[in-house]
Amino acid sequence: MSQSLNVKTLKLSSKEKFFIYWLEFLKPFHKLRDKEVLMLAYFLDKRHSLSLKIADEALIDRILFSQDVRNEIREKMSYSNHQVFNNMLSSLRKKGIIKDNKIIPGLIPELKGDNFKLVFNFIIDGQTTEENN
Repeated sequence: MSQSLNVKTLKLSSKEKFFIYWLEFLKPFHKLRDKEVLMLAYFLDKRHSLSLKIADEALIDRILFSQDVRNEIREKMSYSNHQVFNNMLSSLRKKGIIKDNKIIPGLIPELKGDNFKLVFNFIIDGQTTEENN
């Protein structure tokens, strides 16, 4: 069977937009609501910025979930009410997206430079074994 490859290029204006698109593409896997996607995208963007300056992953996670960073993200999301923000953060924890104040590794893209490739491998049910080889 021949492999077909379709490539689409998206030019984005910011890394923040990249993380939003990243999570939108992964929606079938995480099933987050739009506001949760936005919140997580902001956390991923901040995490990426920190990782460019700090090599210690544990330190990155500690800073990422510090009160200062949470306040920064809350303001970006225009939430004046701390409780709404905290409830959404709790929702991400309940859904297993954040565990022990760490974003699960499967949702952290390995972003190097300004170019990132994401490949989906679609396996369509109903195909015979021979067609899948």
